[in-house]
Amino acid sequence: MRYKTEQRELLLSFFAEHASEQFTVRALASALSPAIGESTVYRLVGELTRAGTVRRFQLVGSRGVAYQYIGGERCESHLHMRCTDCQRICHLAPALSDFLQKQILASCRFRLDERATTLFGVCHACEQKRQREKGREESQ
Repeated sequence: MRYKTEQRELLLSFFAEHASEQFTVRALASALSPAIGESTVYRLVGELTRAGTVRRFQLVGSRGVAYQYIGGERCESHLHMRCTDCQRICHLAPALSDFLQKQILASCRFRLDERATTLFGVCHACEQKRQREKGREESQ
């Protein structure tokens, strides 16, 4: 049985306000302290992950994990993109995701697991930041 608690609602509200960001349990507990303790965050993110409201992601180059709000959208039916600079996860449009998967299956005879497949690269915001920094370096 799932209970609606103030702590759960506070965590959901925080996730919704930061939907494009990922958080470790420690970062969530720190951001929501003293209202929610770390052990409660562990329990709640587990519930939210099982419910499909939050998705668990392996941190790049680490054994740690982070969580991101997905609001219950079917996150298993499309591919994801992850920015290697800011670590932000983006959902690939379902039509494009389907197209890419069909092309890979047809040309390579390889079926992707969309639940576990993440494309790595640099998001538009980080690419713009890189270009600004490169321009500053060149002008010096």
